[in-house]
Amino acid sequence: MQLLQELLSSKKEATQESAKRILRTLGQNLHKQTIKILSTNGWHILHFPENPPQHLIKLEPALLKEAIALRKGKQEKLSLAILDLSIKSGLKTDRIDDNRARALVNDEQYFEAVTIWNALKESKNVQIQQSAISMLKVLETKDFNKKFYKKLMIFFSTKKTKAKPLISSQRPFFKTQATINSMRSLAKWPY
Repeated sequence: MQLLQELLSSKKEATQESAKRILRTLGQNLHKQTIKILSTNGWHILHFPENPPQHLIKLEPALLKEAIALRKGKQEKLSLAILDLSIKSGLKTDRIDDNRARALVNDEQYFEAVTIWNALKESKNVQIQQSAISMLKVLETKDFNKKFYKKLMIFFSTKKTKAKPLISSQRPFFKTQATINSMRSLAKWPY
């Protein structure tokens, strides 16, 4: 995506036109697929435009508004579906990642949300950094450590593995980066 944005400012008019055409096509495809997903799932579209904009990046504000409305309407999976589609289509921004993490929390997929917010703490956007730090603190102060610990213990007791949990009630998982990095290596958590 960044390369296409850079090509838009090329000195060669043919290169600029080619980049515009690619961005327009990507935007049209994302627009069409998003409307299809929302309509197929019976969602009354609130913010997404009827017609695709000229550039893919211009879909971001409407996509985020729709994803937030879905999340508020208790449609976390549908919100995640359009955000994931956006990322697969080449429209991946820190704001999209932040909203994806929020939908993951609502869907009780805390580990993935924490992973995203830990990465967003390094964002160039100060507002996104502060949001990520704030959301991590919210998760830490709530009872999520105990819930996660309980699920982790169930995971280790039901799987035939020699691995020992890296978390204890005295050392909550949100507190240690080494623990988070170790947990990332596990394939899938049974949420």
